[in-house]
Amino acid sequence: MKKLLTLRLLTLSIMMFSTGLITGWWVHELLAIRGEKLSSDEGNYQDWLPLQDFSNTFERSALPQEIIDFEQALEGHRYDDALVIYQQQERQDSELSQRLKTVLLQKIDEWSEHQDDSIDGLERFTQHYYQDVDFLQKLADLYTEQEALEKAIEVLISARSFSVQPEELERTTTRIHKLSRLFYNRQQKSQKLHETLPFFQKLTAVEPDYAFYRFALAQAYLSTDNSSSAIRELELLQTDEEFGRQASHQLSDLLPPIPEEPEDIPSSAIPLFTQGRHYMAEAQTQDRSQSRLLIDTGASLTTLPTSLLRELKRRKMAYQVGSTELKTANGLAFAPLYQVKELHLGQYILKNLEVAGLDLGYPFAEGLLGMNALGQFHFQIDQDRNHLILTPR
Repeated sequence: MKKLLTLRLLTLSIMMFSTGLITGWWVHELLAIRGEKLSSDEGNYQDWLPLQDFSNTFERSALPQEIIDFEQALEGHRYDDALVIYQQQERQDSELSQRLKTVLLQKIDEWSEHQDDSIDGLERFTQHYYQDVDFLQKLADLYTEQEALEKAIEVLISARSFSVQPEELERTTTRIHKLSRLFYNRQQKSQKLHETLPFFQKLTAVEPDYAFYRFALAQAYLSTDNSSSAIRELELLQTDEEFGRQASHQLSDLLPPIPEEPEDIPSSAIPLFTQGRHYMAEAQTQDRSQSRLLIDTGASLTTLPTSLLRELKRRKMAYQVGSTELKTANGLAFAPLYQVKELHLGQYILKNLEVAGLDLGYPFAEGLLGMNALGQFHFQIDQDRNHLILTPR
């Protein structure tokens, strides 16, 4: 009896051990299968998950439904649906909006072999998010890769207007300048400069101090036989370091020729003084005070020392008419604005000229000869003989 009881207990123990062994093996296999599926799902998502600066690690099972729906809308080129999802999260100031932006930028990179899809998507988004610098810069990249340089430059101008960091502003401006020169060279090579006229008119209006735009604009005017407009632009370039000499040579072909013999130099020629790349001419006020003025085609106003203008005012030879804001090398400056009864420039007398009071602080010049004076003439700078030739308009 005792042996029978022992045998039953042994049999029961073997059965329990076997059951536990089988159960453990089954559970282990089940977990392995689920783990393999989970890893596979994560791998699929990582195929489109942002890399580099946009890297994040999500488990598929933990993804918000909005991200899944957003991805599916992009994959199906349903950009309006994707935009609605993005706008909803952006209005809620949700953390998801940044994650959705990350997904979109990564998708754009994935579609590198189908750039038309990338451009279509970004154009749709930038219609609403026209202030988003990341979207605009990416769209400019795509346009550049497709050699649509005019579009790329226009998008970069928009991006620059919404940029706030100085480094970003400088980087974008440099890129615009490089692309605009490349665009000009291509159009010139194709003999299509006449087609660039509206484009460089716009660029010059946006950034009037960048000499290349004025030079390109002048060439576009010449290609359309608009000499008078070309002359206006070339006159402004004569003191520029890069384009000054070329502008002077072109002006010599467009304006009455400068006499070749020194004794034939016209009486209207004004001797120029030089300091590096700067040109100065002497001007005289009604009280016979002489001032050496730096020719500055980028200055809209002529300037004289404040002390001289005060003396002219005291002697009833000028009177103050208000104040103005001037752009100087040290930034913006407010200056008193006077109307000077007479300013003598060579044989010419400029009457009732508006002049700003500004102390330049230059050892070689007391004031600026700006475009409100020079613009009354066709003017040529003879860089070989250092003369300013004025011809009344």
